[in-house]
Amino acid sequence: KKALKYRQEINDADGINNSLFSMANAYQYLGDYVMALKYNFECLAYYERIGNRAQAAGVYHNIAICYQDAGKKEEAVNYYKKALAINLTTGKKDWLGKNYLMLAGYYSEINNIDEALKCYEGAREIYQNLGLRLMYGMTLVGVGANLSHKGMYAQAIDSLHRALSIFREIKDK
Repeated sequence: KKALKYRQEINDADGINNSLFSMANAYQYLGDYVMALKYNFECLAYYERIGNRAQAAGVYHNIAICYQDAGKKEEAVNYYKKALAINLTTGKKDWLGKNYLMLAGYYSEINNIDEALKCYEGAREIYQNLGLRLMYGMTLVGVGANLSHKGMYAQAIDSLHRALSIFREIKDK
């Protein structure tokens, strides 16, 4: 709060926003979602005002996590979708992959297997293209689990075996 006050005194807009972002994260880790959301929405307003869509997408993602942690999953999904829509246009593929993964988890949780698989496939393709082997393997686990729920056991086992091969290759335990 002292940093925020100082940044406000010297009229440092970027510094103010960095302080707000840090405070939002701190409150989120403390489990105070009301305060975390307050500061996240202030960050969001700043990025929208200056037209920084890529940073706004990151804040939308953080807002979604706050809502998810607070047990408000439907609200979380709305903000993950907002982040996804922006990241589809900004070219921030790593964040796009994260958006897809978070949505896949939600759809899997509510037993909307087809939507979960679409999101896992979106993330899988991104992580494969980026060469992010660990994340690619994680998406294969999600695909495998969801294929199993659909009764597509042979395909599920294949996906899980491919994931296991990747984890062994990168020595991830």
